[in-house]
Amino acid sequence: MGRALADRGEAVPAIAYLERAAEAGDAEARADLAQLIAERAVYWLDRLGESGDEGAQAAADMLRALIKTPPDNVKA
Repeated sequence: MGRALADRGEAVPAIAYLERAAEAGDAEARADLAQLIAERAVYWLDRLGESGDEGAQAAADMLRALIKTPPDNVKA
């Protein structure tokens, strides 16, 4: 359920759902939660990088390489 929410772009409810499942000992939920939080961190670091913060862009690039997430090239 948590991964399905995340796949639909509903990160906040997905995180809440996955946290409850992870705290209850669900290993798959723990993995999904870690992946989702890392993906959200990359997203926000990219946004900060767009604001001119070079350190944030470097951090996003490093984290993206670790979790193998492609860059978000969609312009809002």
